[in-house]
Amino acid sequence: MEHKDSLIIIDDFKARKVAQQFSLKIIGTLGIILEAKRQNIIPKVSPILNKIKETNFRISEQLESEIWRLADEL
Repeated sequence: MEHKDSLIIIDDFKARKVAQQFSLKIIGTLGIILEAKRQNIIPKVSPILNKIKETNFRISEQLESEIWRLADEL
């Protein structure tokens, strides 16, 4: 709470809501992956996203489509 300029990496929905109530800056796993693509750290999000989907990580079809669109990998 003392470091409001810090970026919190968090995916849990309830935890994100609490962080937002405190006006903390948040980003999720998918946001990190997308930012890595934008900065040319990784060439594509698709292999990483496909691996993530093999785990118990939950992602809505709408969010997945949005990630593909933002990554320009449709």
